[in-house]
Amino acid sequence: MLAIVLTGCGSDDTASTSTSSSSADVAQAGASSVDTGSKTGAKECSTAADSAAKLIVNWQLVAQLPNATDVTEWKDRLSTVGTVSEFGAQLDALQAAVGDDANAAKAIDYMKGADAIVERGLGGDSAALADLKDYLGSDLATTLGRKTPIMMAMSTAGC
Repeated sequence: MLAIVLTGCGSDDTASTSTSSSSADVAQAGASSVDTGSKTGAKECSTAADSAAKLIVNWQLVAQLPNATDVTEWKDRLSTVGTVSEFGAQLDALQAAVGDDANAAKAIDYMKGADAIVERGLGGDSAALADLKDYLGSDLATTLGRKTPIMMAMSTAGC
């Protein structure tokens, strides 16, 4: 159903050039031709898209940090995957691109709060472990789902 709506909104022939395209191909082609009226520029969008891709990994890493027994474990956990050291800058890039979306802005602010706690922990503040546990709560699915409004806003912005 989504492919039909997006195809109907498309203004170019991309979505109709092949009758053997899959629904995903048609949806992608239609989505790329939809004018969202977004104020997000191409460079801003490119930076934000890169940040959003990294956000997926970094947010999952941050959500797992409360499982450590001590903040001294955090550096080891973060040394092999992700770019948590750049998480704040990535959130700033996303805020610049989609911060005008109220739900995305709220999610970004929430993640910035978690990032501040992680930075404290990486700096050696042993209280950061308990603070992060309290901040994120015990429901991992809810914590991970907090990135959804950002991804939705990115899609709406055409990024």
